[in-house]
Amino acid sequence: MSMTWEEIAVARMQEINRLRSVVRSQHEDLRRKDAILFQVLQFARETSKEKYTDLKDSDEWLFSKFDITKTELAEIYDGTGISVYDGSCTPNEEV
Repeated sequence: MSMTWEEIAVARMQEINRLRSVVRSQHEDLRRKDAILFQVLQFARETSKEKYTDLKDSDEWLFSKFDITKTELAEIYDGTGISVYDGSCTPNEEV
């Protein structure tokens, strides 16, 4: 038994809607993970301020411990209004 064009169209739309739902869920998961990463980095920055008097020195020490690029760090802090020193980040071309 073959499907009509209408049945094929309905089946395709159902598959598209299912895929949209999966992508939406993955996007929400990624946003949550980004938010958690931001919180962890902020906590580490606050903690390292006890060791360093200058926030630049604190950031330099902290970000040298991570394999994070300047672009990734900029994306994490984009829209937060928080300035970070990225001098010790991994250069973008090395990733």
